[in-house]
Amino acid sequence: MENISAKIQNKKGNEPKYEEDLGFIATFLRHDEDIIIIDDFQGLGENYKQRELTEIRVYQNGELIFEGDKYDFFEQLKKN
Repeated sequence: MENISAKIQNKKGNEPKYEEDLGFIATFLRHDEDIIIIDDFQGLGENYKQRELTEIRVYQNGELIFEGDKYDFFEQLKKN
């Protein structure tokens, strides 16, 4: 099963960095309560394991406005 990857670049416009084999990403959208979270794992300790489908959560002003897997996310975007 594949893991999450991300391409990031700092505000100076330097060469983008490609990060692979990630399990969790939280992206803050210029405000600490506007967040997109991508989480590939679930559980704790011995129960910690990779999810079948990556979970995505979107928060606006600290309020959860979307939670689901990537297919749910794509369907939600198609509705708008």
